[in-house]
Amino acid sequence: MSKRIYRKGRSRVTEDIRREVSRLVDLEKDWESKKKHPGRWYRSEVADVLKLEDQDNPSLRSYEELIREIRKNLREVNPFDKSWNTASLNNEPINTEIIPWIVSVQFNRRQFLSKPLTIREVKWFTRLFGFRINIRPSPEIESNPNLKSFFTSNVLATWSQIYADRERIDFVAGIQDQDYSDLDIAIVDNNIRVAVTYNDEKMYDRTLRMKASRAEIPEREYIVYFESDYLQHSLGEPEMSHESCHAYNIMMLYAKAQYGEKLQAAPYLQRINFFILMRQFCKDRTLDQVIDFTMSDNQWWEHTFKESQREDKYPFHNIKLVDNIKEEGEQNER
Repeated sequence: MSKRIYRKGRSRVTEDIRREVSRLVDLEKDWESKKKHPGRWYRSEVADVLKLEDQDNPSLRSYEELIREIRKNLREVNPFDKSWNTASLNNEPINTEIIPWIVSVQFNRRQFLSKPLTIREVKWFTRLFGFRINIRPSPEIESNPNLKSFFTSNVLATWSQIYADRERIDFVAGIQDQDYSDLDIAIVDNNIRVAVTYNDEKMYDRTLRMKASRAEIPEREYIVYFESDYLQHSLGEPEMSHESCHAYNIMMLYAKAQYGEKLQAAPYLQRINFFILMRQFCKDRTLDQVIDFTMSDNQWWEHTFKESQREDKYPFHNIKLVDNIKEEGEQNER
């Protein structure tokens, strides 16, 4: 990495700034030949996100140099960000005990209409695998060993995605000394909401600000945020267009406002099935069709919620992993 010489009084490009610029360039997919935003746009956005006063914000020239470096890094295809399958074991061997778990997750992701785990995410899954005995599900899930294994694998997959996203952005940003202490604290506390740091109670205000600045709305982040509210994990990055993800979030905002408590009280598998049905609905329609349908008198929510109760629609009852987590946890406590 090139070393910059700073004039006296010139604000430095901190790691937080590097990470935020990298996240924005990645979110905006602004590394093509035709630039989407000028340097001053990123300088302004970073100031808003990190609450920087102008005297604490580096110069426009510093931003332009940083953006050039980040765009170059993003143009390079990283093999770690390709989808994982068992053939990947030829180059990236992992503990044989974990392979059935990962293959099951990949199967689940297909049922969830989600993208499969990447090689980078699988690397983090293996690193975080030991946390499975610390995950504490609801009594409904705890009493069913197979359901508990299914739930645990989904939680681990979500954390793997969160860690992998941080690592990938840090790599793009050129950060040498990575620090995941905040994520480490969050995973010990079983708090995915804390880990998804860019989504909070001011999410609506953030959306309005990003629209005003003509930025892409971070639809995937919002989906992780919403689903984790009801499941303690997400279903993964949807295999859907940006427009379909936006439509999904609109419907979920409505569903949460009108029926959030009823959905929260539903059985775990029914909640998952509800989200899958919602994803499929949005994937099959245009954004305008979804908005018109949401605002119509059609009882779409009631119909979808009733449909999600049908157990014949659950593709998960036969999922069985190698070890019984409940028994394993009891052995470790002895």
